[in-house]
Amino acid sequence: MRKRAVALYVIIAVLALMFEYYAYQPLTAKVGELSIISWQQLPTMVAENVKTVGKGNSVRPVLFSETSSCLELVSGNEGSVEYRIDVPVVSDQDIRWRTMFLSMQGNGRVEIRGFDSFDKLVATSCYIFSGDVMPSSQLKMHSERSKYNFVGGWVEERKNIGDVMREDFASEAVNIKRLELTLIVENGQHALIEDFSCARDNSKALIVQTQPIQAIKGEQVTVFVPVRNISNRVIKDALVKLATPSGFGIIPASKGMLLTLNPGEEKILELTFFAKRSSEVNLKKPWQVGIMADGQMLGQLNVDVIDDKPGKIFYVMTDDLEVIDAAGYPKPWGERQSWITSEEIYIQMKSKSEELNAIADRYNAHWTHYIAWPIIRAAQEMAIAGCSGWQDTVAAVTESVRTQSERGHEYGLHMHSDYDPLLPGNSLSINYQKNGFWANHLRHGWAHSIKSIGGYDEYDSRTGILFSYISELQKLTEKSPLGTSISARAGSFDYGVGAGDQTNSYLSYRKVGLFGSSDAPGNLGEFVSADYGKEIYFSRPDAIEKTVVDLSSVGLVEFLPTPIKRIEYDCDSLTELNQKVDLGVSVFTDNILIRAGVHAIIGFTHAMFVMGDGDWKSTSGGAFDKIANHLDYVYNNYVVSDRVKFATASQLVKEYLDYYSPQPIAITEALIQDNAGCAEYKVAVLGKDIIANSDYQHLLKVKFPLQLRSSAYAAAICKNGEIIAYYYQLPVVDNDLEFVYNDSAAAYTVRIWHDSNLSRLLVFFREIAESFTKTWISDKKLL
Repeated sequence: MRKRAVALYVIIAVLALMFEYYAYQPLTAKVGELSIISWQQLPTMVAENVKTVGKGNSVRPVLFSETSSCLELVSGNEGSVEYRIDVPVVSDQDIRWRTMFLSMQGNGRVEIRGFDSFDKLVATSCYIFSGDVMPSSQLKMHSERSKYNFVGGWVEERKNIGDVMREDFASEAVNIKRLELTLIVENGQHALIEDFSCARDNSKALIVQTQPIQAIKGEQVTVFVPVRNISNRVIKDALVKLATPSGFGIIPASKGMLLTLNPGEEKILELTFFAKRSSEVNLKKPWQVGIMADGQMLGQLNVDVIDDKPGKIFYVMTDDLEVIDAAGYPKPWGERQSWITSEEIYIQMKSKSEELNAIADRYNAHWTHYIAWPIIRAAQEMAIAGCSGWQDTVAAVTESVRTQSERGHEYGLHMHSDYDPLLPGNSLSINYQKNGFWANHLRHGWAHSIKSIGGYDEYDSRTGILFSYISELQKLTEKSPLGTSISARAGSFDYGVGAGDQTNSYLSYRKVGLFGSSDAPGNLGEFVSADYGKEIYFSRPDAIEKTVVDLSSVGLVEFLPTPIKRIEYDCDSLTELNQKVDLGVSVFTDNILIRAGVHAIIGFTHAMFVMGDGDWKSTSGGAFDKIANHLDYVYNNYVVSDRVKFATASQLVKEYLDYYSPQPIAITEALIQDNAGCAEYKVAVLGKDIIANSDYQHLLKVKFPLQLRSSAYAAAICKNGEIIAYYYQLPVVDNDLEFVYNDSAAAYTVRIWHDSNLSRLLVFFREIAESFTKTWISDKKLL
């Protein structure tokens, strides 16, 4: 009976997978095959320009994709094929090629050949993509092999004839009367040619005069730019348009205008654009907007965009949620028995944090607790060993995280790896007589203890250990109305030393879905705080203590407790707490209005340091009342009037990304429903002013919750409830699902079909199928 039940389950599982696949897999055209077309369907190339030598050569027009027709050149083992065009010998002429070389063997190159008045070849500029060329005195060689080898993509280049004549043909330039552009494949090389042409370079013939421009965010601006033809030829129907800068701060209002100019003539260009994003987004620099003519840069507009709308001030309360015995410390925060006990964990990590949460709840505020979950894993080891009281403590803290996160309090990871009982090299000491344990606190450093980036399945790597803890926390906090936490705190000295080490930490953070950090400058051993105005920034990928200098290389959002003598809830007086908030509001305010952008007032403590009126176990009176009175002050003086908003750290990071990110970012947020083994989550696309439509489409990745990785067997991205991308074979690399974002007004969600047994079953069948395929291929080779 059991065998029949198992067989039935297998059949149902396979049928279910087939249903999911065929019900949701989009129908797509067959790809990867070149279709033969006629020369008439390839109007940009001419059959007479082809020259073949030797045997085994092939030349044919093909369709690479629905919109890309190409010429395919194939040389035989001892053959060669050339495709050539004539090029005018004028300095404002450009040549361009877009080609793809398909073989690692044989020769592939592009040559610019110069001939004298007797049609004798006198000089050659040669761009080599594969193979070798015999050097000669008339040959100027450019090796492109390392640039394109093993990339397998299109080779796309543009060269100016004036530059080539000056740089490569200097000694023979005066004698050159004719030029040829030639692509050569030899000895088994294959190539596809999509573009092989020449055109006038209008950037050499046209000059524009521009002035700095100031615009208000959101407005449409028209500027008038003089343009003059300095060449001795007519510029006819040149397409002039503005280029969208990186960061999408300026969006052209039209697709361009046609310009015709006689030699020496001057006209006025009327250029219109939308000022979409503040210059603050562009690292406080004006947006540089290219003025293009037929794809060539004529000049640029420097546009300083002012955001005249009030910004936002967020008040974020953070603490490191961990444990202390207090032996050897000046204050009696714990039992002072020199061993961590279950009662200390219960009071300091559950009772105190819950009381802080309850105080915040009165004012609709939420704490961000950076919980040292490795401590709980050590406590689990005590419980497994049967030590008294530990099982109840683990259950109580676990349930506290679950229920408190449902109320909107954030539980992010504080990587106290010294307590990890499974990490090689740790020395977790357990004293059964004292019913406690102790860790080597000098191994607090996550980055110092673990060096390699690694992957999800490598526990003693940075990615692997983060994955282990974050996926466990995500399971507990899955019903949080805020979604998963995207911020973390490694701790002082813990993020890494030097550019290479910090880059590894950054890559590991991003692999597990972390976008924010609160570790600089403590990573360098300094006090973790910042003056108002320097409290939040994009860090460099290789240095969290430094701000980025280029939008093309943006790291984590780094946010620091404020001000430089930071808000500390356990030791500051009520007056000091209130005054520090007052200072922040005043710094971020100009003439009653909040300065544009996203600003933060960030407080800090350790819950274990917050003391009541009694002993270390007390959760009433004392600092608890002080914090309540402080929040009452902030609420009535600033929150009620909407000058300050309470937020968690991840909410702050999302708001910052939404305003400042140079590219749209997709993040999984709150769970919408989980019915019949299908969990659906809201997807937020951050970058609110970044245009997204049919002309501006963005390929995004969204990371579905790590806690579902082992049980997920299918996934889909939905736009307004309709599936736009389907994944039937999980897991995928780093839990990333790709989709096209092209509608900023649409609602996006991610659906995850999950069942641990079914997932394991499908992986089992997949491995059998792959093994069978490999065996079959091997057998075929033997035949």
